[in-house]
Amino acid sequence: MKCTVSRAELLKVLSVAERALPKGAVIPLIENLHLEFTGSQLVAKATDTKIEVVSKMDFDTEKTLSVLLPPNFIPVLSALDTPDVELEFNLDGDAGTVKLSGGKSVFTLYVRDVGEYPVIEERSPEGRSLSFTEKELKEQLKEAILCVSTDESRPTFNCVVFRCTNKNVQVISSDTYRLSRRINQKVLGETQDFLVPASSLKELIRLLGDADDAVDVFPADGRLVFKAKKFYFAAFLVRAKYPDISNVIPQQHTTQIVLKTKDLYDIVKRVSLIAAGANRAVCLRTTGESLEVYAKSNLGRVMDTAVLESKEGEDVRVYLNVGFLLDALAAVSSGEVRMCFNGSLGSVVVHDGFSNDWLCLILPIKMDDPWEKEDEPAAEEEAGESAVDAEFGMKEEEEFDVPVAAVSE
Repeated sequence: MKCTVSRAELLKVLSVAERALPKGAVIPLIENLHLEFTGSQLVAKATDTKIEVVSKMDFDTEKTLSVLLPPNFIPVLSALDTPDVELEFNLDGDAGTVKLSGGKSVFTLYVRDVGEYPVIEERSPEGRSLSFTEKELKEQLKEAILCVSTDESRPTFNCVVFRCTNKNVQVISSDTYRLSRRINQKVLGETQDFLVPASSLKELIRLLGDADDAVDVFPADGRLVFKAKKFYFAAFLVRAKYPDISNVIPQQHTTQIVLKTKDLYDIVKRVSLIAAGANRAVCLRTTGESLEVYAKSNLGRVMDTAVLESKEGEDVRVYLNVGFLLDALAAVSSGEVRMCFNGSLGSVVVHDGFSNDWLCLILPIKMDDPWEKEDEPAAEEEAGESAVDAEFGMKEEEEFDVPVAAVSE
């Protein structure tokens, strides 16, 4: 079979499917891209057994063909410097070749018959589906990824959970020291949790753009499917029990402040240059109409001050991990950030302006006040059981249901 195709359009299709190619696959067959000519479309597929990706373009051919391309096909195609490329496939049984011709360059690569390559089918919703814009979904996944645990011994907290109720859909993640929750006023029609590994969603984020094109989200056959105009993405679900967080998020607060987001982010960023130690602690202290942010370590000491837009309640002093705080502030999209406190040992809740649709909860660090000891670095206390763990009320060995088809990291 011989055909001529736009090099740029073919690269675009293959690059989308390439997101699912495994790195160091246990099954050598899935290191290849599955390319299919249906007669009216050119379809590229790939899987790493955790995700499945399909990308396609309209392309008319007289014949149909299904073949596995080697991993170096995309670099070779990228190296050609002509607008169009001629492809000539020659299959003989389970193996064959593809000749790529562009300008004066001619490459011949070995290809394989599809054989026992995993079947990747595009699934459709059996009932309702959720609809997001690409930009909206991308922002929500980025918010959630921030709070996912990197401790691979706790697979549940390596996931982002889509918690569907009869009232809304919540996107939740936690590493047990901080927690992110986004509430969407959308209804899927069934009350259920869908746990998706963060590693899978990171690949999805790379495919999502900033346009308003629709992405339909729905469960199907042990997967959560994200179907867009330019791609089909299916992430295999983790079969595990995610904790109930309803008692973790404070319903009241003793102090609430509002600040300009950029001003606070810039101040915390500067103070972070001095924050050190295992917890990289910075202190936030309200005094009247201002917020003092300071840190002290073996690197030195620093204090900076932000002017409050508004304040309710009593003055408060709390210590937070500076990385956690910067992550939360970076996720705030509005010009103002609202922070709620419950004393020096209560959790801090960061809101995007005056909306309650998204929040990030951060647990405080127990510390001596570094400014009371002028000549000594601040002494950090050993971090104990996190409040999130305490509220969840679960021991490590009780954390999971027995996985039926758990996705290993």
